Amino acid sequence: MKIFAYKVVPDHEDTRPFEETLAECAARPLPERLTDHGSVRLRLEDFRRRNRLLEMNFVSLRLGSAPVRVAEDRPAAEITIDDDEFFGEETACLYDPASRYLVIQYNHYGPRSSSIRETLRYGENGVRHGYEFVPKLHPTSEARIRSLALVSRVEVAFAIPDLGNGGKDLSVGESIDLARAHGAQRLDIVLSSRTGLVIGPITNWLVKLRRLGGQEDAAIQKLTVRASEDEEGPRETIDLLADRLCKDWPLPPTGRRVPWETRMQVLRQAHQEWCQKEFR
Repeated sequence: MKIFAYKVVPDHEDTRPFEETLAECAARPLPERLTDHGSVRLRLEDFRRRNRLLEMNFVSLRLGSAPVRVAEDRPAAEITIDDDEFFGEETACLYDPASRYLVIQYNHYGPRSSSIRETLRYGENGVRHGYEFVPKLHPTSEARIRSLALVSRVEVAFAIPDLGNGGKDLSVGESIDLARAHGAQRLDIVLSSRTGLVIGPITNWLVKLRRLGGQEDAAIQKLTVRASEDEEGPRETIDLLADRLCKDWPLPPTGRRVPWETRMQVLRQAHQEWCQKEFR
């Protein structure tokens, strides 16, 4: 199980604190927390305050076909559940209001950072409010990026099957549709200029990449920036995916459900370690 960290940034100055939105969502009855995300529904399942931290468990309800149960010495068989029940996946999260860092368990089949972010959006006085989850990089990588003034090349690669409909916000929707129609598995975009790219629009464009709907953690397969400190300096390539702050935890080999408390204990350990060095 991989664990990632994000900085929570509100959309607007008057967007209420993230912890208030979480508490408001947790106060609703379970059915009122459900939001639709394509072939799944998602909700905030569990929420509690532990000292100064907020602990959450998000669950997705699979609306499509179901898995089977199988044993080494017996054939596959249906898993019997009631008509009003679904198979689901879980994702644990830990939020620190003081630092505004969100630590998330990565579940390939469960709620991702993008769908969690979308389910916590709200409207107020005709304005849509939400939060950006900005991936946290290793401090050494952040220091390198801050020192780079001239960006000469940006490369992005998308996995077409995992790319959500949000790709149309990037004005490449026609390319995505064409790639899907021909069964392409990957779409590459390269922005390059020998004289340098204007950093402001490039930064805004990179932010839009994080807003891709659905499965953005799997959809973006490559994201590198080639830059230098000035026009005369040597160019260096920074891998913004490989340089993300990440912690690995071995899952039990049984393949059974890992309790929320077990997953939260791992997230608390990761948060404590990162607070000492990385969360500045």
